[in-house]
Amino acid sequence: MNGADLLDPYGPGDGGPDDEEELRILLHRAVPALGSPEDRMERVLARVERSRRRRRAAGLAAGLTAGLTAAVLAAAPALAPAPVRGAATGPAGSVSAPVLSPPAAAPAPSVSPAPTVPGEPSAGSGATVFFPRLPEMLLDPPVNWHALAASSADPRERFGYLGTQPLGASPSCATVAARCPLAGRLAVDGAVLAFRLVDDQGLAEKLGPDPSGLGDTALDKECAALGGDRELTGLRAIDRDGPAAVVEVTACLRQASDPTVRQARQAFDSVRSAPPGSRSPGPTGRAATP
Repeated sequence: MNGADLLDPYGPGDGGPDDEEELRILLHRAVPALGSPEDRMERVLARVERSRRRRRAAGLAAGLTAGLTAAVLAAAPALAPAPVRGAATGPAGSVSAPVLSPPAAAPAPSVSPAPTVPGEPSAGSGATVFFPRLPEMLLDPPVNWHALAASSADPRERFGYLGTQPLGASPSCATVAARCPLAGRLAVDGAVLAFRLVDDQGLAEKLGPDPSGLGDTALDKECAALGGDRELTGLRAIDRDGPAAVVEVTACLRQASDPTVRQARQAFDSVRSAPPGSRSPGPTGRAATP
């Protein structure tokens, strides 16, 4: 048997149906089978893991981008620059130069009010006052208190009054006219202070610059006639042209509260000697009305 017989047992040129199958088997046996690499499975698993990581990273990047975009859009109004205060808007929303207000004018220097002369009843402003019968004395009444010069020409009688309500004697006053500072009765929580000159140089020297203080004393009939239920009195020494003198201050109170009593004491404590150059009404003063 030759090679031709192996390939074709039926003879040359006379092929059978099994020739191709036998040739395929013969070639398969002649070629050695190649084995699979030992790490093939590891490589496949590694490729699957890398693919999974790429997909996960792509998903995280997409989510982060969407979140940042939403945050920027939400914060855009707050991050936008605020319009210039006082600026005027022009066409298409343009902003013109800001309108600057002129600088505030500096306040005028305050001027201390000149001492006023008590006369007709008027609302007090707390300014320093003096009485024409004794211009050597000054005092500072509380705000909204009233001052009145007495009608008597003798300062040793009573030369002035200070009160929490409008002052003015009634024509039908039953007592001495100089001792009627009110047209009616003293109001509740009211006070009226009377000032009288005491010619006592020895007492003035004894008092010196220290006042006696405004203390309680017995209620007299004149204070009771005004409706008062409490009376205070005190002494202040003052300098004048001639021998030193003493000013007696009497306070008549009606159901006075602690603030009213404190104001009466403050008025008493403010009594002092006027400077020598200001011991007359001067050109701006006005005569007190009796």
